[in-house]
Amino acid sequence: MTATEEVGATNWRTAHAIDTFIAQCNWRWPHRSTASDGTLGDTRHQQETSGHNPNKYDVVRAFDCTEDPTHGADMNVLWHALAHTLDPRMYYMIWDRHIMDGKPGGNQPGVARTYSGDPHTNHLHISVGSDTYPYQGTGGRASLYDDPREWLAFLPSSHGAIYRRVLQVTKGQTEMTGTDVAALRAALGFSANGAFTTKVRDRLKSAQEKKGLTPDGVCGIRSWLAVVRS
Repeated sequence: MTATEEVGATNWRTAHAIDTFIAQCNWRWPHRSTASDGTLGDTRHQQETSGHNPNKYDVVRAFDCTEDPTHGADMNVLWHALAHTLDPRMYYMIWDRHIMDGKPGGNQPGVARTYSGDPHTNHLHISVGSDTYPYQGTGGRASLYDDPREWLAFLPSSHGAIYRRVLQVTKGQTEMTGTDVAALRAALGFSANGAFTTKVRDRLKSAQEKKGLTPDGVCGIRSWLAVVRS
């Protein structure tokens, strides 16, 4: 849904699991089209049961990710990666005339079925969690859809589709190098040539603090978007 189509609740927010999913998509595919992206439902969605509609806590639990293989955002790849991992937060997803339940959905988790509604050929739809599936997260009990952990982070990039490695200093291991490290170094004011050293880590901590992030010296998706892509 575009901004002009969004209607209804004014105090709504997206589920934290969806926030992470969107951030990873934007990180992995920085030049992707967002023409069919959507969170809050339009008038049509209000007439049906949909994760695009705010729940009783004013939380929107769905996201439509635009198909744009020209810029790497291949929803067919993403569909299969999500089906392979079957992340416990995934309630269901719809893509290219097929629907698949996740574990909270419970009917046939991981089994694709023909979908007769909107064909979803321009975007992949994912809905997360439900009001009755809590998890024990850091800081206490929260709803499953607010579990903010990364999606597909344990898969190699060729399979994970939206995976991008976390940059950090790991004791006893060789310092990390590569084009992503070079970009981070340059964003922090270092020469692009070099490794992710303790000096880079310490300067990253300062940058994270200025951006309102946890100053842990670890460059994950939020730090990358705030420090490198800002």
